[in-house]
Amino acid sequence: MKPRYVILALLALAVLGGSFYFLGRLYVDNRTLQDKLTGVDQEVKQQHREIVSLRALLEALQKDPKTVERIAREHLRMSRDNETVYTFSNPNPQPRASEYGEPPQPAAPEKKEP
Repeated sequence: MKPRYVILALLALAVLGGSFYFLGRLYVDNRTLQDKLTGVDQEVKQQHREIVSLRALLEALQKDPKTVERIAREHLRMSRDNETVYTFSNPNPQPRASEYGEPPQPAAPEKKEP
C-alpha cells in the first residue's frame, strides 16, 4: 500500500473514532437530562395534586363551618365551653401518613460498637 492510502485510512479511522466518542457522550448526557426531566415532571404532578387538595381545603374552610370546627379541634386543640379535652402523649411519636403524603419510616436500629 502506498503511504498516502495509509494516512487517509488512519485519518478516516480517527474521524470515525472521534465521532463515536462525541456521540456516545451526547447520548449519555441526553439520557441523564431525560431522567432529570422525568423526575421534575413527577414533582410537578405531585405539586399540582397538592395544590388541588389545598384549594379544596380552602374552599371548605371558607364555606363549611363544620370543617373550620374540625380543623380548630384537631390542630389548635380548641374546644367548646362545656367540653374537656384530654391529651395523651406518645413516647415515640410517628408522623401520620396523611399529613406528609408518605408512610412513616420505622426508626433505624442503633449500631452497637464492640
